[in-house]
Amino acid sequence: MRVKKKLVALTAIFFFFPLVVFADYAEIVGREARVISPGRDLKIGVSYDMDNCAVLRMAAKFDNSRFYNNRLESFRVLRVENGTRVLVDYADITEGAAKVILLEGFYEGASGWVPLEWVKAPVKWPSFVD
Repeated sequence: MRVKKKLVALTAIFFFFPLVVFADYAEIVGREARVISPGRDLKIGVSYDMDNCAVLRMAAKFDNSRFYNNRLESFRVLRVENGTRVLVDYADITEGAAKVILLEGFYEGASGWVPLEWVKAPVKWPSFVD
């Protein structure tokens, strides 16, 4: 009996949790948001491609500031202010990256890839259902 309850609970977690996460990220596509890095960096990187975006995410995750700064100095990254307003064009949950269009700053109108966890929504998304 206890094994059956555990099996049902694990099944619910593995099958329904990804749907909830997908719904959260699917909601941000086409919306305005801000790109905020988890660290205290003044500048963050918006990559031209998804591969470099993954490298940036790993450098920030392991708090390797020297490597992260070297990535920012590369020509494959746009350096923008932390907290820049963006429009989310596409969210790839499997890669953990979002394609964004910059709405302010020197590179306004340019697009690139950022780690999905750096995309922060406004305080509350507009809702049509109460």
